Amino acid sequence: MKKIGYARVSSVDQNLDRQIAAPRAEGCDEIYREKLSGKSIRNRSDLEKAIDHLGTGDTLMVAEWDCATRSMIDGIDIIKRINHRGSLLKVLDKPYLDRRRAAASLRSRQLLRTSAFASWRLARAVWRLQRLKASS
Repeated sequence: MKKIGYARVSSVDQNLDRQIAAPRAEGCDEIYREKLSGKSIRNRSDLEKAIDHLGTGDTLMVAEWDCATRSMIDGIDIIKRINHRGSLLKVLDKPYLDRRRAAASLRSRQLLRTSAFASWRLARAVWRLQRLKASS
């Protein structure tokens, strides 16, 4: 069973080191990396590759769920695709969301709440940026 990591930051100016170190410390065999917006999972080829390389019993590891997705709907899609492959998800900054343990349905709900909060944070950041631009 493989451990596959996924790391993402929003811009080319940001550093992936912290996002890569956590899955590497967990023994990931390979880590897919992107420097793209987390607003949508569309056009995120390395996320697609990471999920496509999962086999039955393999685990996708992300250092922070916010870095995998900023959308509740996209979060649901990621989880469904991983489950469809017979694979597992481990979110390293939120051990209570570990999909490898019992009570998976409860953890799915917690993961969805976390995704919803990430969506709210993104919307709030956009709103604040718009206010800042309007006041300039």
